[in-house]
Amino acid sequence: MWFSKNLSTQKKNISMKHNIKIMNKITKILLHALAGCLLICFTALLDQILVNPVDLRNFKIITIIAGLLIFLSAFMIRFKTTSSISANLSIFIISMVGCILIAEGFFRVIRFDFAKEKKAWQKIPLFYRQPMVPTGEVFFRRSGNQQWSGQALSTRLKQLGIHPNPYINEPVITVATDSNGFRNPGGLADWDIAVAGDSFTELGYLNYEELFTTVLQRKLNKKVLNLGASYSGPLSQLSYLKNFGISASTKHAVIIFFEGNDLKDLSREYENLLRWQQTGKRRYRIFKKQTSMLNAFHNLVNQFPYNSIASKNWVTGYFISERNNIPITLYHTPPGKIELPSDMIMKLNYFFREFSVFAREKEVTPWLVFMPCKRRVLHGFIQFNNNVDLKMKNWLPSDLPDLISGLSENYGINFIDLTFALVRETEVKGTLLYNSIYDSHINALGSKVIAEEIARNFLAAMNEHQNLTAK
Repeated sequence: MWFSKNLSTQKKNISMKHNIKIMNKITKILLHALAGCLLICFTALLDQILVNPVDLRNFKIITIIAGLLIFLSAFMIRFKTTSSISANLSIFIISMVGCILIAEGFFRVIRFDFAKEKKAWQKIPLFYRQPMVPTGEVFFRRSGNQQWSGQALSTRLKQLGIHPNPYINEPVITVATDSNGFRNPGGLADWDIAVAGDSFTELGYLNYEELFTTVLQRKLNKKVLNLGASYSGPLSQLSYLKNFGISASTKHAVIIFFEGNDLKDLSREYENLLRWQQTGKRRYRIFKKQTSMLNAFHNLVNQFPYNSIASKNWVTGYFISERNNIPITLYHTPPGKIELPSDMIMKLNYFFREFSVFAREKEVTPWLVFMPCKRRVLHGFIQFNNNVDLKMKNWLPSDLPDLISGLSENYGINFIDLTFALVRETEVKGTLLYNSIYDSHINALGSKVIAEEIARNFLAAMNEHQNLTAK
């Protein structure tokens, strides 16, 4: 009887151990399966969570393979030690992925803003901020009555970690905007000339007295309205003239056409305008909260070589003069007429036609001023670095000014090409008329030359008009 009970107990123990072994095996299979599935699903969700996941392609391939191996390992493991290690790894993966997903959900629910985009934007000098206020059909301007003080160029280079920084001793300036967001004195209600343009007209690193529109005002003894805004193109500038450029005394409307990026800006603005005409919808520029913890981590990792910007060699070459050699950065290689596609010619014709119609309706004299890029003006004065892109190095001054001049003539618009005046000043005085590193815009000396050239053309036109009237 004792033997029978002992045998029964042994059978029960064996059965229990067998059941425990089976349960352990099932548990390990479930752990591996859950860990593998979680890893695969998490990887697949990255496309939905991250804003720019393209650069994670290799990472995603590795994690998906790892997830599959973990899932399959549950059915292939034979050794107890290995099985225990992989089970612990599975528990770790489940815990880690679970915690990440819980934290991601938590921050999204409470709407925590990781980016603080607006605060970061406000630290940037006003000149380098993208205009945010909707105006016209699809365009943007700066908000009114703003003020910013500091060293605009030096501050921006420090923020980006760019070296060399030749603007360390740049004077501190105060940039103020009028009620419409442009660089004009408050209370200006009447003017003779309205000048619209992009960053080359806004010039948010120069004192108000150094702007070519201000210098032009002194030389002509006529009031000049500055309607310059960074990140704007020809159609934006025409909209500025329509909405803000006409007063009781306005006789002249000027658009400054920058060859470096105005073709691209015109194309973008035309497409936006066409979309608005077809759908009645426009785009807005707004600050959005970045509530994703994973996106924040991703951006942090990507910014580690933020200093792909800082580590970039910003010296394209050197401006060579008899007095000194100045390191410079070059960006633009404007195309010639033959390189422009037919749809670009169509968009240019649209702009010129609209400008001409506006001038006739408002009874003002239209002017188109061609602003050359740094590469064109310094052609023949540059010693390039060896690693410079061949397109930049081999570029020859294109006939784009001839195209813009011809279109101006076709549509009855007065044309001024600033190229000759800037080249002549560079050649005669051996002086750099543009900012040197990073920034592509004219400096205070360049602004003065531009004002003198525009004034010379205006005075010649006025004298010719007086002579015709006298006859």
